[in-house]
Amino acid sequence: MEKDLLSKKIQNLIYKKYKILETVEISIPKEDSFGDYSSNIILKLNSKYDIDKNELFEYLSKNLEHYKIEAVNFFLNIFINDNSIIDYLRGNKPEIKKRSEKVLVEYSSPNIAKPFSVSHATTTIIGDSIYRIYKYLKYEVTNDNHIGDWGVQFGKLIYAINNWGDYSIIEKDPINELNKLYIKFHKEEEKNPELTIKAKELYKKLSENDKAIISQWEKIIKWSMDNFNNVYDLLEIKFENTLGESFYANMAKQIINNALEKKIATKENGAVVIYTDPNKKPLIIEKSDGTTLYSTHDLATIEYRAQKLKENIIIYEIGSDQKNIIEQMFKAAELLNLYDKNKTQLILISHGIIKLSGGEKFSTRKGNIIKLEEIIDESFKRAKGLLEERGIDNEDSVKKIAIGAIKFNILKRHYSSDIIFEWNKLLDFNGDTSVYIQYTYVRCNSIIQKSTNLDSQKDISISNEQEQNLARLLYKFNDYVDSAKLSPNILVDYLLTVCKRYNFIYSKYPILKEKDQNIKYTRILLTKNVQETIKTGLNLLGINVVKKM
Repeated sequence: MEKDLLSKKIQNLIYKKYKILETVEISIPKEDSFGDYSSNIILKLNSKYDIDKNELFEYLSKNLEHYKIEAVNFFLNIFINDNSIIDYLRGNKPEIKKRSEKVLVEYSSPNIAKPFSVSHATTTIIGDSIYRIYKYLKYEVTNDNHIGDWGVQFGKLIYAINNWGDYSIIEKDPINELNKLYIKFHKEEEKNPELTIKAKELYKKLSENDKAIISQWEKIIKWSMDNFNNVYDLLEIKFENTLGESFYANMAKQIINNALEKKIATKENGAVVIYTDPNKKPLIIEKSDGTTLYSTHDLATIEYRAQKLKENIIIYEIGSDQKNIIEQMFKAAELLNLYDKNKTQLILISHGIIKLSGGEKFSTRKGNIIKLEEIIDESFKRAKGLLEERGIDNEDSVKKIAIGAIKFNILKRHYSSDIIFEWNKLLDFNGDTSVYIQYTYVRCNSIIQKSTNLDSQKDISISNEQEQNLARLLYKFNDYVDSAKLSPNILVDYLLTVCKRYNFIYSKYPILKEKDQNIKYTRILLTKNVQETIKTGLNLLGINVVKKM
């Protein structure tokens, strides 16, 4: 990244003159007038070592090649060299160096036998974008769909199937029928607490590999995965690994035994618990009936990923309603020495909760869940109507616009923000939307197709401030992508800014009709770079460009 390169250059210059090794923090200013990059290194060295600010500035001005710098009080404003920008526009893009860190991103992780909801879509879409960004930045990255395929809920579901279900009916519409049975169990459980005990008994049999129960469990898994894969195909999500809780179930007992041996865990009322914080309820890792929980399986997962897979960075993309339990799990993993903090970093990305317009959280138990398929169907209808208004009948474009709108609505806000489910806002194709960016791509594509016999030997002539600022913004694409590793909304904001700046130039200045051939060539070259940036940027968000719109 240019920021990293610049930081290293300044650090080396400072060490060469002062024999001081200090981290040089580089940021991107919000205002163009403050430079392409800025640093507080002068303030830092003046405060810490009493180095004269004017002397340091003069030294850096003379020795920092390929940049122009200004000093404002104790801050450095750093501007990209014009020749570097010209080279970039001509296609000499900086190569991203391969990273040595191994990264695993866990996301989606739906629960078996439940519909794929908007909540599941949120973790899937955010997590997939994070995975794509890390891959673009050349980390050794993989992803994992840690499905919820183990737990007492299967005892509940198997009980419901055996007592109220009909396989011939279930097989026609598995997920909806299983969801109905799951809801029915919880309603009946409220009236008859004995059902809870029976469900636990069935889960215990599952844990003990009872053949009949395992056979039912496998059917439920297959029905669910077939449904999930249909959704993933539609969203163009691909997983390298799908290792559910069941994969780690046999490792869970060892976690419990180790915790008790090390006296990190204690027994309370027959259950095994770990106190990670005196002010919080303990983390239960084994129930009084001897069965394990998802917390136990997740502790085994951390150990496996850190010690067996040797992952350096493990990113969990989950809902904020799970934040406390995951933080407890991270602390328990630390206490149990399941990973080496010097070799492995655990990162938690907890997205906001999807809520109904009245503020109520979705719940499969209450039956007020909204399925992703329903939103996709509605989005397709609106996208189709949008294109029909423009006289376009193209199913491929409809799909790309519809799916893009859903993804963009989730990615455009910081992941920690709650998302209120409202049809008009979710499917608004005007304003700061994916449609606006896709349309800008179509506009660029049209100009490029009409640009024939372009002479690449012509001089680049940036004729106004708007073009200069756009060119500088394009140059910093990789820096913005790097900043968006854990917050894809940063990339969204960047792409919107690129499009707004380009469309302003498009509306104010002629491109194909420009008489000055050097200026014309420059504007077409800017158009080509905007087009490439949009395509690459949208791809990192999991969104496709369209050819017609």
